[in-house]
Parts: sequence; C-alpha cells; structure tokens
Amino acid sequence: MGNMMSSIRNSGQIKEIKEILNAELGYFGSPNTKHDSVECSICESIANFLFTKNGFALYRCSDCEFLFAPINTPNNSISDFFENSKAIDLYTSKVIENEAARKSAIFRPLAKRIIATHPEAKKILEIGCGAGLLLDELRLAGLGTIDIQGVEVNRFAAERSIEKGHNIFPGAIDDFKGENFDVVVFWAFLDHIPDPLALFRRINGLLGNGGLLIFGNANYAGFEASIMGTESHIYSVPERLSFFTPRTLEILCHEAGFNNTSIEGSGNLDLEIVKDWWENNPEIPKNDFLYSVMNNHEIAQNFTLFLQKTLLTSHLTVNTWK
Repeated sequence: MGNMMSSIRNSGQIKEIKEILNAELGYFGSPNTKHDSVECSICESIANFLFTKNGFALYRCSDCEFLFAPINTPNNSISDFFENSKAIDLYTSKVIENEAARKSAIFRPLAKRIIATHPEAKKILEIGCGAGLLLDELRLAGLGTIDIQGVEVNRFAAERSIEKGHNIFPGAIDDFKGENFDVVVFWAFLDHIPDPLALFRRINGLLGNGGLLIFGNANYAGFEASIMGTESHIYSVPERLSFFTPRTLEILCHEAGFNNTSIEGSGNLDLEIVKDWWENNPEIPKNDFLYSVMNNHEIAQNFTLFLQKTLLTSHLTVNTWK
C-alpha cells in the first residue's frame, strides 16, 4: 500500500504543486466576506459558517451537509485558471510519469466497472479527462467499438490526450455541444465546481434516457479529513470550493433529476495518507492507537475494509441514472 501511495500521491510532489498553486490564486479574486450564514445552493437550506481556509470562509448546510466556499469570481476567470495553470500543468506531468501505477490502481478498474455497469453503452463522455488515462482504458475495454469523447479545460492536459488520438473538446463543459450519451463520467472533478447543482443539471441534459452518470469524489466526512481536519489535502481552497458527504451527493443527484443512486466507499489510501502526514509533521500529536493499526498490515487492511463498508473512506464512487 505504501508503494501505491508514493506512486499516486507523493507528499513531495504535492508540496511542489502547492507552491506554484499559491502564486496563481489571484484568478479567484479577494477572499469572500464572512457571514454568520448563507443559503445552500443545492437544497436552499441555511448554511452556517464553519471555518476559514486561506482567507476564504466556508459554510456547512444544516440539511444536506454541503460544505462550500462561496466566491464572487466570474466563471470565465475560473476557467482561465484551469486552462492556464502551471500548477495543473505540473500535476499533469506527474500523472503521466506515474501513469502505469494510476491506471492499475484507479482507471483500469474504473473502465471495467463502467462497461460492466452499462454493457450496452456505445457513447461515453469523460468530463475533466486530463491526459486521457481513463480514455486509454475505456478504448481498450471497449475494443474500439465505443464512441469515447473527453472534455478538458486545461490546455496542456488536453494536448497530451489529443496526442494519444482521443476525441477531445479543449474547453469548459458549459461550452461543449453534445447529447444522447449513454455514460458520463468524471473523477476528482466535482470539488472544483462552485455550483455543483448547475453542473449536474447540465450533465442530465447530455445523457440520453436511461443514461448513467458515474463519478468519484472526496468525502469530507471520511477518515482522512476527520483526523487531519482543515490540514487535509481535501481543503485546498480556493482551487477546491465544494465538499461533500454521502448525504450531500444523494441529495445533489435527486435535485438534478437522477434516480437509483448508489454510493460506495472506494478509497484505500486513508491510513497511508494520515500516517505520511504524521511522520512528515512530527510536531503534530498522533493517535498512538491508530498509528499502531497503521503499522500492522493485516489490521490496516481490515480497518480499510471497515471504512469502505461504512462510507468513511476519503473517496466515494457514485452511480446514478437518468
């Protein structure tokens, strides 16, 4: 498991990317103004102030548990950031360097899952396709019989995917023209979106009747964020603006017109991430009981299975149907 994490989520690489990212946050404008409460954009309930991160106030909905940092930045400015960000360029380069490990751990199983869940699918769209790792695996799994398309706003990542021969729209999903997809998929994309309900309604319009939306995203109620708190890598505000629990995702899907939603705990790196954080920050007190669990391979595996079954992993995978 340790080797998997070093290949997929290396703490040194994360630090390097963060340093570049911090210099680019001007795209998001000035930090938002703190209020006691605001309206939740998913369910319209009251969201109360919870904490501040990087100067931005975050609010948690009292009903659907949506946690978010409202900003006044125009959508085109956010798109400009993701299109031109040198931090994302560097992240893409690191992904390509570790492509084999990522495909083995994440994208090959995901491609097989998509094909197995909707075996009749002939037209698939990935939003935020990056350098095309999932598209590579879908092309192999579909044996060339599936119309596979991608949308990627980051210029560098889109070019890498196009070089592989993929059909890519290099721009924002709002500008993409398409319809009647059997499957729409995205991975670790939703937390960057300031208005997730608008995105899901847009995706609903891209799917044909009986179409499948399958996605993976972070869970702020999971083990990693629960232990690390606001120091969790999940809370990279304002590059990430929206944060979810299983309840949030169920309500979001329902409000956007989806049904038969199923959620699985799919994260398997929670213990390694927290262990790495403790070992690289010795000034932070660690929980000796949990640390002993992390250092026993068999117990750590069983604990990870427990987190997955109880939806307490830091990552969730969701299937929902139109």
